[in-house]
Amino acid sequence: MWEMLNKSVMSEKPCAVLGDFWHPVLDRVREVELGHPAPWGEANGRLVYRAKSPDDVANHLTMKLKQT
Repeated sequence: MWEMLNKSVMSEKPCAVLGDFWHPVLDRVREVELGHPAPWGEANGRLVYRAKSPDDVANHLTMKLKQT
């Protein structure tokens, strides 16, 4: 889903990941994309929200879905 959002293959949707596992993954992808000339989505803003708890995921997704 993240890659499809990143490459604009699918319409914008809220996306969240849960836990510390994702922290270095997100940091590395963002580091590479910010230095790349391609107009990828992650370089232009945060596509993926890293949540600390299941409640955090639910709150984030609820807030984002209400905005649409």
